[in-house]
Amino acid sequence: MEFAASFSGGKDSILAIKKMIDRGNRLVALVVSTIESQDISWTHSLSKEYFKEVAEILKCEVIFTDSMIDDYELCFENALRAAKNIGAQACVFGDIDIEQHLKWNKARCDSVGLECIHPLMFIDRKTILEYLFATKFIARIKKVDNSKLAEAFIGRILSPDTIKDLENCNIDLCGENGEYHTVIELDSIEAELLRTESILSEIYVDNASTCFPKAPGVATEVMSVIDNQSYSINRGTYIKSYDLQGKIIDVREKIKSFFNTPSDFECIFSPSATYSINQILIGLLEEGDTILIGDCNHNSSTRVFDNLRSKGIKVVKKVKNELENYLSENQEAIKAIFITQTNNITGENYIDQNELFKISEKCKKYNTYLILDIVQTVCEDLVDIDRMGVDAVVFSPHIGLMSAEGVGVSLMSKELSHQLNPVVFGGNGSNSDSNLMSDTIPDKLEVGTLNIPAILGIGKAIDYIDYVGIEKIIEKRHDLGNRLRTGLSKIESSVVLGQGSFCLLNVKGHDMSMVGFCLDVNYSIQARVGIHCSHETHRFIGTFPHGGIRFSVGYFNTEREIDKIIEGIKALIQC
Repeated sequence: MEFAASFSGGKDSILAIKKMIDRGNRLVALVVSTIESQDISWTHSLSKEYFKEVAEILKCEVIFTDSMIDDYELCFENALRAAKNIGAQACVFGDIDIEQHLKWNKARCDSVGLECIHPLMFIDRKTILEYLFATKFIARIKKVDNSKLAEAFIGRILSPDTIKDLENCNIDLCGENGEYHTVIELDSIEAELLRTESILSEIYVDNASTCFPKAPGVATEVMSVIDNQSYSINRGTYIKSYDLQGKIIDVREKIKSFFNTPSDFECIFSPSATYSINQILIGLLEEGDTILIGDCNHNSSTRVFDNLRSKGIKVVKKVKNELENYLSENQEAIKAIFITQTNNITGENYIDQNELFKISEKCKKYNTYLILDIVQTVCEDLVDIDRMGVDAVVFSPHIGLMSAEGVGVSLMSKELSHQLNPVVFGGNGSNSDSNLMSDTIPDKLEVGTLNIPAILGIGKAIDYIDYVGIEKIIEKRHDLGNRLRTGLSKIESSVVLGQGSFCLLNVKGHDMSMVGFCLDVNYSIQARVGIHCSHETHRFIGTFPHGGIRFSVGYFNTEREIDKIIEGIKALIQC
């Protein structure tokens, strides 16, 4: 379950979160009650910066209510709605047994359609405190009710000795009536959650293979579709099938809008980006045709090029500085150009937007199709398909968009889509009275049963990216990538390459496969070692045949994690 948590910064709310995480649930948002026009929380007077740092450690969003007393309930409910919109199915509270509080929490959740969960409800005080002391959480007393406790308690760490002193004051030992408020120290949150069996206990930096964790809301949507909407579209002649088909159409339009796609473009789903590349290139090119390609491609395309050569198709490879000139000199002979825009090892752009626009103008003039692999470009750079002037792009939603595996997407002009011959044949729900494939789009290119849960998950992934802001996502990934490259470059004998969120590491005299293995076993750092499905790139940059360790940073990584990677590499190299 994806959940939000009402978080004060104190011991009870962090313990409630931990109980949920220990049960295998994922926190997607902290809801923090803050005072309008001020940067502090209501009860604990903690700064917004504190909560942002907690959210960073917990790999979740933070939603501030920014309310006054007279609109407190409304603002809290609005915050819950925002959490629900990014996937939360429930909100968790740290309240124990004050009936008025429990009822208020439930009423707020009921009003927005969230489940209300109180993991500490009716647990006796000493058991809660024993649970706290068994963790690595450090709770320090931040505020006290002066009518019940002396100010001398402020600043004390909540410990068994402190509890003994509180017992002498004849108060609720957990401070449930406001006798005292605690704040959890940031380092202790990280230390405790490293012990959990969750995404918080590992450092995943293989996001160029597939993003992890996925965008909040994706898992909830995928499970909901499987549980409640597993119907067959294009086949079922019943209302729920038609409703589901409408949702698929909505996702197509959402994808097109996200990439600023021209209105005459089609959105085609397939099992993977590799499938889509095969579908376009094999479906378009015939014996005697010529395709002009860039260099340093991924095996998802290089192996297709080899297949094309075997069919009598001429494949001409050019480095980026030669591409435009070759096109001009051989304009009538080239049927298509295929470019991998962002390299999956170094993050280098084969071609920038201005150069791409120049080539696209010439392609239009010479009736040459321009096709881009933007698998690694999505959420690494801004993608504006209308401005690019291309005929088709191919990408994997499970990488840049942080969605589920099992779907590839191609966005292509109607004109190109009608030029493609089917490369896979079978049923699609249309023209069922004929052995011939339908000529209509997308039916001609979408054969068999679509991965509907994953497709609808794409819609939720885009919702989340829109909520956060794509510029913010790109900036964070690039900042973390730069921090990693800068830190690793200071290690003696290291060779560091990369741009944006990509970092390729080699250290002279060391077996990088073993280093990568030890990073995983000793530090729970998950990176990819080897050739990374692009021997062309490694040959070009001089790291073939061994490759290197590739770290590909994602939006959910943190500066703390980057620093741990650097320290981990240093320790392993010095062994």
